Amino acid sequence: MKQSGLQWLSKTIGKMVRSVWFFPVCLVFLKLWLTRDLPLITYFGSHDDLRYIAMANSFVNFDLPPYDRFTLMRQPGYPAYIALSYCLGLSLRFSQELLYLGSGLFLARSLYKYYPSRWVVTLFSALYILNPGSFHWNRLIMPEALYVPLTTFMLACLLHLIHSQRQRPFWKWSAILGLALAWFWNTRPEGVWIVPTIAFAYGIILFKKSVASQLSLAFFKTLFFSIFLVVAPVIFATSSICLLNYFNYGLYITNDLTAPGFKAAYAQIVRVNSDRFRRWVPVPQETRRQLYEVSPSFQQLSSFLETEKGQAWFALTCNERVNICDDYMGGVFLWALRDAVADSGYYQSAKETDRFYREIAEEIKIACEDDRLKCARSSLAFSSFSPQLRPQYIGYFFESLGILSQNSIGSALELNLTSGYENNNLYRKYYQKITRESLNFRNKIQTENFTNYISINLARIYGYLFPILLGMAILGVVLTLFKYLFFSYINAIPISIFIFFISCTIARVLLISYIRTVSMPVKGFRYLWPGVPFLLLSIAIGISYLEPILTKKSRS
Repeated sequence: MKQSGLQWLSKTIGKMVRSVWFFPVCLVFLKLWLTRDLPLITYFGSHDDLRYIAMANSFVNFDLPPYDRFTLMRQPGYPAYIALSYCLGLSLRFSQELLYLGSGLFLARSLYKYYPSRWVVTLFSALYILNPGSFHWNRLIMPEALYVPLTTFMLACLLHLIHSQRQRPFWKWSAILGLALAWFWNTRPEGVWIVPTIAFAYGIILFKKSVASQLSLAFFKTLFFSIFLVVAPVIFATSSICLLNYFNYGLYITNDLTAPGFKAAYAQIVRVNSDRFRRWVPVPQETRRQLYEVSPSFQQLSSFLETEKGQAWFALTCNERVNICDDYMGGVFLWALRDAVADSGYYQSAKETDRFYREIAEEIKIACEDDRLKCARSSLAFSSFSPQLRPQYIGYFFESLGILSQNSIGSALELNLTSGYENNNLYRKYYQKITRESLNFRNKIQTENFTNYISINLARIYGYLFPILLGMAILGVVLTLFKYLFFSYINAIPISIFIFFISCTIARVLLISYIRTVSMPVKGFRYLWPGVPFLLLSIAIGISYLEPILTKKSRS
């Protein structure tokens, strides 16, 4: 009896060890152990960290604050997550790490369900879980801590959607995708970047049905209802936020940056042409002086924008990287404009603020129409916050594309174990309760300990191996394309699935390249981080294409 029990235990352990998920789960526990002593990164920024914390506190207490320039400054998706983490009794640091790891395993599991490749699961799990950048970004009080797992989760849902053969699973995954997209859409303002990837997934579905000659009326009804299930939660969630703000503040908006008055005013301001082009400075001082002459409302803002109060924003861009020390950079001017309006006393109510911005927009529009200002056509910009397109931007765009493509790889390999600014009084007042991370925990942190030593050395190994793995992936994709085009070679994982995942990374890089071209010199990894998981999965898939060669197996 005793022997049979030992045999059963031995078989069970052997089965667990041989499981494709044994290694990924071990890595999860390793990552949780390595990060257990790392604190949240705090910077006490009134426009970022503190704003999310303040919004989360108001959600937990069911107490909407009175209106000012900060109240509706940010989207509610991430603060709602902070509040949810608090209500579940989890520390924010732990819940963000757990969400990151869980979404990555879900994506790996989803791919394995349809394409059972141990290579892909093992490589992706190692690259994703031990990615040095995740040791930093999962500890930030920034929307990216939620944005990346949501993006990863949605890609997994799209994978299920592509391969669902029956109507019920197809609709189920459409509804789940819609719920995730609703949260995603209200987390950061550039949620539109995921739309091409979703459209690509539906394109694959249409292509598969077309090849199988299954484009029937019933299929199109199923497809349209699927799209409805994806879009409806986004509309419902966004409309609910707008209604809540309407009943409390008087404007049907999700946040101040979507307010009609503000969008109209900013669009009119940036369409005024300046005589001298200066990159990253869409509204130079000479343009502002012209605006003061034709717009009495905008002229009220000069007491802030042209004095030390507003010029304090220059400190953010007066450095070696940006070197704009005498004017407002594009990414800064938007916030300086809002501060100027608040300084003039117009952020007392949402309706009054919107009315003031509308006055600015109308006065500038009239001045453009009667040729008191030289203005470009409004249709030449991609959005209300984009400056007018210029020929000079073409070269800058390709320059930005090259820099960010390189940076998306290099920055992902950087390990940062810092904890941000240390200010015990501010931390105790604002962060300690809602994040469930005590000040005693932070004060006991050892910057040099055994786990950090292991993390540093793992990051070094990661950095050495990553270029090799990237090269192998590129080689695998090139060989697969060659065989597919000339020999009708079919892989275990179709090349369309590889393109599907890499397209998400490409879409992100293109979007940030545009922002870097016209608005600000984005160099930090923050804006590229959401596309990294799909780059890592694409590398794993690319290397899996070499499996028949490396293992000396042939596949038909």
